[in-house]
Amino acid sequence: MATHDIVRSYPLIDELLEARRNLFNNTEAVYAGYRNHAYHILNFARQWVETNPDRDEKLAICAVFHDIAAWPNGNLDYLRRRRTRPTPTSTRPVEALGNPRCGP
Repeated sequence: MATHDIVRSYPLIDELLEARRNLFNNTEAVYAGYRNHAYHILNFARQWVETNPDRDEKLAICAVFHDIAAWPNGNLDYLRRRRTRPTPTSTRPVEALGNPRCGP
């Protein structure tokens, strides 16, 4: 496995996160924590995904959005125990969601 230099700055990550700063309740520490998390994911994924011209851009987008919904109210909420069970519709296979690119 090839090793890659650690990415410490990637403008697309910063641009996407800055546009969504309000999701972190404009709290600098929470924003910085998620930004660091996104860079961690980018660097981890770069070790496993073959190099190609648009690899880093795609990984950067994934790094920004993969956990962003887990940060409501400025905290990492997805680790908290859920009080409700998933409904049958929330466990449907992705094919049932109507995206032709996700077919069998």
